[in-house]
Amino acid sequence: MATSPQPIWLSLDDLAHLFGLSSRACAQQLSQAGLRLSGGAPSAEAIRTGAARRSHGGRTTGPKLWNREVCSTALGARGLQPVSLAERVRQWADLLEALVHGSPSISLSADQMAEDVPSELVEPVNRQLQHDGCSYRVRRRGLHRGGRAAVSAGAD
Repeated sequence: MATSPQPIWLSLDDLAHLFGLSSRACAQQLSQAGLRLSGGAPSAEAIRTGAARRSHGGRTTGPKLWNREVCSTALGARGLQPVSLAERVRQWADLLEALVHGSPSISLSADQMAEDVPSELVEPVNRQLQHDGCSYRVRRRGLHRGGRAAVSAGAD
């Protein structure tokens, strides 16, 4: 008898990145799909369908986790598609390169933005930056909350 694979639970940030969205845009999409309440808690429907769970023993406060498969189906029904790993790497590399070159209209530095690079993308993004001839690198210093790389970033 085959067993179902275990669900993959993601933070809102990680679910958003999977679709190339900001956390705010992803939250809005989940709300419009009836899965998230205005205060950020999963809706009763989200809990019932397994789209979300509260990670602190059912309390309404604390981190919420979102089921990758169920939420992908719900977001797909809204016309959204996951962004491929290659595209996510390309987007991060392009953004960091643009920030390195700077613009008077951008007040964020590459170092500040690099702090949000998901830890699993640090090495692929650095390879892409090197391939593009950019000397900037994101350096991993360890992990902090949400699976993000706490980084020391800069040009080599």
